Formats: sequence, structure tokens, C-alpha cells
Amino acid sequence: MKASETKLIRIIEGTNQYLVPHFQRPYTWTKKHWETMWTDIEALTQPDTEASANPRDHFMGAIVTAPAHSVPEGVTKYLLIDGQQRITTLLLLLTAIRDQARQLGDEKLASRIHEMFLTNRYQEGLDQYKLLPTQGDEPGHSDRTSFLAIIDRKDTGASGALLGAVQYFTRYLREQTAEQLSTLTTAVLSRVFLVSIVLEREDNPYSIFESLNAKGQPLSQADLVRNFFFMSVDASRHDEIYRHKWIPIEQAVGRDNMEAYVRHFLIREGALVKESDVYYTLKKRVEERGRAKAEDVLDDLLRVSKHYACLLSPDREPVPDVRRRLVRIQRLRATVCYPFLLNVFEDRAKGRIDNEGVVKILDAIENFIVRRYVCGTIRAELNELFTSLHRHSSQFSRLHDGVMEVLGSRSYPTDEEFIESLQTRKLYGAGEGRDRARLILERLEGSWTSKEEVNLEGLTIEHLMPQSLTTWWREHLAPTADETHQLCLHTIGNLTLTGYNSELSNSEWPKKRELLRQSKLSINEDVAAQSTWGVEQIESRAQSLSLRAVEVWPNFAPHAAARRALTVRGTTPKQLTMLGQVRQVESWQDVLRVTLTQIRELGDDVFDQVSREFPRYVRHSDSGMRSPKKLAERAFYESHLNADQIHRLCSQIVQQAGLSTVEWHVEMSTG
Repeated sequence: MKASETKLIRIIEGTNQYLVPHFQRPYTWTKKHWETMWTDIEALTQPDTEASANPRDHFMGAIVTAPAHSVPEGVTKYLLIDGQQRITTLLLLLTAIRDQARQLGDEKLASRIHEMFLTNRYQEGLDQYKLLPTQGDEPGHSDRTSFLAIIDRKDTGASGALLGAVQYFTRYLREQTAEQLSTLTTAVLSRVFLVSIVLEREDNPYSIFESLNAKGQPLSQADLVRNFFFMSVDASRHDEIYRHKWIPIEQAVGRDNMEAYVRHFLIREGALVKESDVYYTLKKRVEERGRAKAEDVLDDLLRVSKHYACLLSPDREPVPDVRRRLVRIQRLRATVCYPFLLNVFEDRAKGRIDNEGVVKILDAIENFIVRRYVCGTIRAELNELFTSLHRHSSQFSRLHDGVMEVLGSRSYPTDEEFIESLQTRKLYGAGEGRDRARLILERLEGSWTSKEEVNLEGLTIEHLMPQSLTTWWREHLAPTADETHQLCLHTIGNLTLTGYNSELSNSEWPKKRELLRQSKLSINEDVAAQSTWGVEQIESRAQSLSLRAVEVWPNFAPHAAARRALTVRGTTPKQLTMLGQVRQVESWQDVLRVTLTQIRELGDDVFDQVSREFPRYVRHSDSGMRSPKKLAERAFYESHLNADQIHRLCSQIVQQAGLSTVEWHVEMSTG
């Protein structure tokens, strides 16, 4: 490469043209940038002080260019690798000076600027312009369209930040005389210096681009990927590839999703890719195939983007049965399975699997995600699992059989674990937790197939025992109102779907019951039949719904465990397994003490979180407790609890601490 300090006039005079490649960002400078440039350049027009022997100059940074392919005669073209923002802004300033000079009747200055520094006189078509910014998604909404309209002094077509820059400079130029405009032009052309770095043809322009941008990370991973593709193909084909390949990809998945899409596209080949490694991973894979194959990879990205579009917007999926299941996968926030599903949809497109097979696979994934979510199974391993799922499942004669075989053998909750967790888990929570709770309730409602289908749009989750206890509810739940409210409020037994949420609110049970009788939902029939609502009814309903949930999401493990409902009444705990440690216990009080001791040993932050979530049962002091027991210094727990309360409380506490049913389990005996 060649680097030299030079005046702006040396860069833009002559029959030259600078092409802003498609890998560059659009024009992004704003008022703060224009203000800085104007202040610096205006200072160059002020009289020099006596202490200064030489006229002042202003250094404005560097630009990097590379020779572009062009015809032997005519315009000499360069790719503007770096520095497009400042060069574009300087040309916009010259354009504003030209227009103001014309307003003052100084046609000589206006023509000189236009014909020597903004355009290539005697050239035709696009060759007549000194600078060609990037094209946009649509010809009418691009930097190029706006810039050319400004240069050509058109009444329409100019817009956005480019027009804003001209208008900003024009406000100051209106105060200038013709002589001052001439002085300002000289300052811009001859006293603004830049370092011009011109790459030789044998230099790798993208390596230079990387060193200028990737290391400091001003560009996103998606920006770098786009840039890499355009630097890997001939400049003469940039417009064609941009319009017919890159823009359709962005339109399919959305610009905001490009980085996630490229990452999932790479993962589908069977290896984990960190978010920060998307660009370098893609670059490495392309270079392993040969840079000449870069366009083939871009073609793959375009083809697969249609599948990703369906994952992001299921309404684009034409098959109703598949579309309904994609909506549920989306509501579960199960993006971890997207790389695998890209392969599934590719298989369908190539005729390797039919729609029925896709439906079975989506059902298995939903089943797997729901069961593990309810049981609090650690999610970290899912990335690795779904990354290799297609490879392992493809070894079976039918892909969906392989999917169930693999998923069913990877920490897949048994019926017992699923039932136990669904009965005790605080299912209702903020954000994703609330969305998943609603999905689970909707799926349970849909399991009553004998009923006419009900439109679930607009329904909300209702707490049958209200979130705030009124005087009536305290008396109704006495003497264990606070305990019942703390342990049962957000569990599935106390949740339902209704369109009367505002009417029900904190109402007394007789009023709630009357409104629920008007509901057309099957999930509310048993509830409306209850003359009272308390812990017994909540626990009974939780058991009933958990048994139904096993029918909605049936066990598909290779050796499915027998289903049974869990009850602790009349049982004696024998052994507690927690975090891989087995402890012998003789009572439910032992279970409570050992569980909380283990939670305490996980650290102050975990214990603090548990005490905030269960303030009636776990505290830093024994104040307000009926029968406090001391765990450690500033760590107490309420011991006045029966077996059911202890089991429910411990289940919720270990879930709150981020443990799963696999990591906390009690073996019991009856009699």
C-alpha cells in the first residue's frame, strides 16, 4: 500500500470516482459531526496570528481506497474502503457552497466547484459523479439516490441525513459574501489535509478493512459478514448481488435478526458458535472452501433464510398444522432449537421428510421443552444438545423417531417428576414465565376434545385465590391464610383462563364462582362447581391438571417410567438426594432442615434471594415466626409446617435456587 498526506483537492480533482462499497454502512453523521467539521473549517478562514509564520491547516483523518475494476479509458475508479463519512460530508459542504454562490450570482465559483470537484465533466451516466454512495433496499430510499439528487439540484429525491447536512451548512453560508465563499472553498480544498492510503492490487482490501473496524468493534457481526461477502466478489457485481441476494435475506429475516440468523445458520452444521465469533467462523468456513466459493455460501444463506423467516413469523408457514406448532415453539422462546429446525425444514424442502414428520418433530420439541421447564432442568446443556441433534437423529430410518430417541434420553423428566413439579412449581411469573404459564393453560384447555373449540384470544390468566388477600379472603382461608397464600398463589391449581379478569379481581369466592359458571372453558367447569376455595381445592385441582398434562405431553422416553400421582400424606421420608449428596432423613422436619442447610451453603446471594421470595418461612431474624429454628448466624426458618407444606415449600425453594427435580429428590415409604 501507499500512504501519503495530501490535500482534499488532490483526492477529488481529475477524472476520478469513489465507490462506497455495499459492505459500508449508510451515511450516519449527524448534527454533532457537522458542527465539529464546520467549526474546524471556518477557523481556517480566519486571519492568521502574527506568531504563525505559515497558514494554518487542518488534519481530518485518513481515507483508505483500493483500485476498482474499470475500463482502460475514462473514469479512474476506487473503492472507498474507509473514510466515506468525512469525504461525503466534505462534498456536501462543497455542494452547499456551490448552491449559495449561485444564489449570489457567482456562476464562476459555482461552475468551478460543480465541474471540477463534484462531477467529472464530459462523462455520462453514473461516471459523471465523483462519489457514488451505497444503494439502499429500494432505489428511491438510498444514499445514492439522495446524494445524486443533491448534486443534480433536483427538487425531489433528496432526503435523510444527507439532505440534513446540506441544510445545516446552508444556514451558515447564507451569512457569507461571495468573497467569503471563495475563501471558504479554498480552505476546504487546499487547507484540509488527509492521509490517503491507496492499496495496491495485490493487497487484500478486506484485511485492511478488518484492521480498521473489527478490532475496535464499531461494526456488528452481521455488518462484518456482509462486508466479507462483498469484498470477496468482483466489484462489478456488487449491485447485482446486493439487490438479488443480500437484500432478500435481510427482508426475509429482518435486519435486527441478521446476526442471530447467521449464527444459527452456522450452528446448523454441527458446531457451537459464540455470538462474538459469528464473523470469524463464517470467514474461516468460506476460506476453507476457497474465497471463490463465497457466493455459494451466500446462496445457501438466501435459501435457508426462507426457513428462518417461518420460525420468526409462523404466519409465513403455509401448512396449518406446522404453523400452529411453530407458534407454540415461538411462545416458549425455544430459540435454542432454531439451528436444528433449519435442517428439518431443509429436509422437507428436499423431500426427505413430509409435513407429518415435521409435525411429530415439533410436538417432540415442545414436549421436551415444557417438561424440562416445569421441572426446572438446567438449560445450559440445550445448546450442545440441539447442535448435534440432527446428526444423531439422522441415523434412524425416520427422523422423528430419532429425535424422540435422542431427546428422551437426555435429562428428560419422568412422569413422576413432571407431575410433582407441575403441582408445586410457581408457574406464574414475570415476562417469559407468564407467557409459558398461559401456553400451558391453553394447551390443557385444548385437551378437552369433546367440547366445541373456544377462541382463546383475549383471555388472561386469573388467580382464583387473589394476589392480594382481602379481609373476606383472610377469614375464608383462616387459620392458614398466609401460609396458603405464600405457597399456593402462583401454582397451577390456583390459575385459570378467563375473560373476566377485571370483574373477578379480588372478589369474594361466591362472586368469582358465579362468573366462572358463565365461562365456556372446560378448564373452569370443576372450579365453578366448588362451594369453597382453599388449599384442599387448589391441591386437588393441581393433581387433576398435572395428570391431564401427562396426556398432553406424553412420555416418549425410550423406557418410559410408569405414571403415578405424588402424594406425601401418610408417607415417611427415608432419603434426601440434593446436589449429588445423599442424606438419610427420618421426618419431614429433617427434609426441611437439610434442604435449607444446603441452600444456605450455596452462598449468601442464593439465600438472600430465597428469603426475599419466601419471607414467611426463611429470614435473617426470628422475628414474627411462630416456631423459628436457627440454621446459622442470621439464618432462621419456620418449622411449624405439616408434611404437605414442607414438601411444597422445599420444592419451590429449590426451583427458586435454580435446581431441578433431578437435583432434589425425596424417597418415601408408606405406612
